[in-house]
Amino acid sequence: MAPPGVTKSKTAKFLWDYTREGMALVSDAGYIKHVNPAFCAALGYADRDLIGKHISEITNSEDQETDSVKFQQLISGEIKTYSMNKKWRTKFGRAIIGELFARRWVDDVLIYTSHMPGCADLTLATSSVMDEAEKEEYLD
Repeated sequence: MAPPGVTKSKTAKFLWDYTREGMALVSDAGYIKHVNPAFCAALGYADRDLIGKHISEITNSEDQETDSVKFQQLISGEIKTYSMNKKWRTKFGRAIIGELFARRWVDDVLIYTSHMPGCADLTLATSSVMDEAEKEEYLD
């Protein structure tokens, strides 16, 4: 439940921006539409560099076929969600592993990742630099 005076949309925006888990909204065609800071930090990209990329461009080659099949099953309605240990390709060419959970979200696909190296470090850094007044201003 949101604190008094805080709308659900403000709470959702705050959680999107400050969660330690990486998240992305992806179109049915597989193109990234929106990413949160944790997702960017884990992969080493700025959000502007990820938006518009096809999800396969940041998926390690070993996981591309499995991920593509599951993604298409999700889009077609054959399955409602899927999860996998996925290898992502960082901006610097390194492979990192994270747990992936994907589900339909209105007309898009929400990709939620956890245990990706770098995500927790960003969250701790951003939450420690925001004092209570800044957090309140952010939610207003």
